[in-house]
Order: sequence, then C-alpha cells, then structure tokens
Amino acid sequence: MQSKNLLFLGMVLIILAVSLFGNFQSASAGEDDSDILSTLGQAGKGMGQTEGDDGAPKANFATIIGQVIKVILAILGIIFLILIVYAGILWMTAAGEKEDIDKAQRMITQGVIGLAITLAAYTISYFVVENLTAAVSTTK
Repeated sequence: MQSKNLLFLGMVLIILAVSLFGNFQSASAGEDDSDILSTLGQAGKGMGQTEGDDGAPKANFATIIGQVIKVILAILGIIFLILIVYAGILWMTAAGEKEDIDKAQRMITQGVIGLAITLAAYTISYFVVENLTAAVSTTK
C-alpha cells in the first residue's frame, strides 16, 4: 500500500510540474506582455469598459465573478484528472483483487458524475449570466 501512495504522489508532482512548465513556456514564447495588455485594453474600451488611474481597464463585478468561476473550474478539472489517474493506477495495480477493482470503478464513476454535475452547473450559470447581461444591456 505504501508504494501505491508514493506512486500517486509522484504522479501528482509530475502533473503539476508539467502544467507549470507548460505555462512558463507559452508565456515566454509569446509576444511581449505589454503589447498583449494594450491590445486587451483597447478591446475592453471598445466594449465600454472604463479605465482606472493607471490606464488599465477597471475590473467590474461580472469580470471578477467570471475569473473566480474560471479558477474554480480549472481546480475542479485538475482534481478530476488526478482522481481518474489515481483510480486507473489503483485498477491496474489491483492484481485481481476484487475489492480494489470495485473501489477503482466506483472512483471513476463518481468522478465522471461529479464532472457532469460541474459542467451542467457551468452551462446553466453561463446561460443565466449571458441572458441577464443581454437583458441589462438592452434596457440602457
């Protein structure tokens, strides 16, 4: 059982290292950050977003909520990935033990159900926010 825990910890560390390296790689291979921010600022002005004292666009409530939801969904996606990888490793290392195979199958099933609930919640919230935004913008 100790080797399974070490294997799980190693997989989590590898996934985190790869995701962090991928983010650094894409950031360094892209354009200059100031060009990207100025382009985003111009797009925000075109959509009616106001600027702060430093020239950067002000974040409104909807933008902040959208960013929070995006972070939460990213964390849930990572948790789902780790859960599925762990269940797969548990299943592959079960060596024919019925209770380990059943545990892995339950973990995969519960993970997929959780992902479906999360995606349904995201879809519903996206639909509601888009319709509310459209309703508010047409009344101005």
